Amino acid sequence: MEIRLATILDLKEIMFIEEEVIKSNCREAEIRNSIIHNRCVVCCIDERIFGFLIYHHHFFGQFFVELVIVSPRKRRNGVAKSLLRYIEENCQTSKIFSSTNQSNQPMQEVFKTLSYVESGIINNLDEDDPEIIYVKFI
Repeated sequence: MEIRLATILDLKEIMFIEEEVIKSNCREAEIRNSIIHNRCVVCCIDERIFGFLIYHHHFFGQFFVELVIVSPRKRRNGVAKSLLRYIEENCQTSKIFSSTNQSNQPMQEVFKTLSYVESGIINNLDEDDPEIIYVKFI
């Protein structure tokens, strides 16, 4: 498993995973922008991308992992954990925030396994599915 910054040449593979998971390419411009600004990390296995992570610093000035997407073909194989560990090792701040829907039990387990703790809840983003905020102190 290789974790590295994405390049614009990776966009096609990243978008394949995005469409495979959310059935849309509506975030292509956002993903392209994240790649251009070195805020997108990919997980490669045998030189193919099977997951990606996007982060920023716009969450109250804090480091925030905005998106973690893993191909259904490689879930439960440590891809999400590897992406998050890479960010933790390369983060220049004392804490990392992220979030997931209350309904996303697998991602909640990833956060708990990596010692992220609940830090709050945001209601009304998705109907009847609160967003749980997590933080990890580095």
